[in-house]
Amino acid sequence: MTKGAPNTKDTVPKDFHLTHGRVSSCKDGIIETEGLLNAPAGEIVELVGKDVKGIVINAGTAPVKILVLKWADGVTVDSDDFIRRRGFLDNGRGWNAITR
Repeated sequence: MTKGAPNTKDTVPKDFHLTHGRVSSCKDGIIETEGLLNAPAGEIVELVGKDVKGIVINAGTAPVKILVLKWADGVTVDSDDFIRRRGFLDNGRGWNAITR
């Protein structure tokens, strides 16, 4: 089980799908997710426990689509991987939000 992710439906906070999501597919550098319901376009997200970061490219529609910006060598993105919101590039962290 991925660290930081709930392991049963009973332990999922009711706002979990607002701040987190699950990968439903990944093709050609675009990740589609279930969840992340209030993530606005332009927000940085990351896969929990993996060195993959991206930016939300659509908002208010399901599935939320994410453009991968950083993908470490040898890392795979699988269905059901957890993804979480990390903030915006214009919040003073700039490029460091992606490259860390």
